[in-house]
Amino acid sequence: MALTASMAEIAVYNMLRNARHGGIAPGDTAFAAQTDIGPWDVASLREGSAKFKLLLIMRCPKTRSVGFQGKFGPKRMEHAYQKGSSAPVKTGESGIGVHPDTGEMFVSDYDLMGVWKGGGSGVYMRIDTGMEPAGNNPVVDELNKIFFGGRPDELQAPFQHGGQDDLIPPPGKSHPNLKIDERCAAFREGEMKYLPGIDRIRAYYYKWDLNFPYDHSGKFIGRRG
Repeated sequence: MALTASMAEIAVYNMLRNARHGGIAPGDTAFAAQTDIGPWDVASLREGSAKFKLLLIMRCPKTRSVGFQGKFGPKRMEHAYQKGSSAPVKTGESGIGVHPDTGEMFVSDYDLMGVWKGGGSGVYMRIDTGMEPAGNNPVVDELNKIFFGGRPDELQAPFQHGGQDDLIPPPGKSHPNLKIDERCAAFREGEMKYLPGIDRIRAYYYKWDLNFPYDHSGKFIGRRG
């Protein structure tokens, strides 16, 4: 029987192999394979969270999108809708999307959940990341500078907007909530943790006494404080 591989599987293999050959640490490469965050970005997030004593939780991109992180630009806020339509433009298999108006290809971006500042004692203070997009959001712009600044453009997948935990939907709009099978990644002062499923995500928030603004089903119920 012939062995076959999809284009996405080949892209993942090549990405991780190139990262290993490019000097990315084995632990960072393994975490990239778990989370679908680009391996160079994993290294930057781990190192930056340690240097600046940050705890950062983010939603993982779509499965196998790691093979395309840095190869295509990240999905930006202007990609959200098709002209003249309220239907959202979504990425498809392996996190790749093509905008129907422009034909531009993009890859599943990195969505922040929340960011907290630590002081080495295990106590964390929430940083309000706001609701404005990158370029008009000083907090998000500073995070992009900390984690992705000074690196080649093709290796960047910067955050496009504030964290989901900080989002207060305007009238008539809904919150994205949290799926039961959501996958998240945490970077805590240089420590990395993969969090597959809402139970593990919730437990991680509770472990570090973070405000978990969702009910048992993942519906947003508002933050405290």
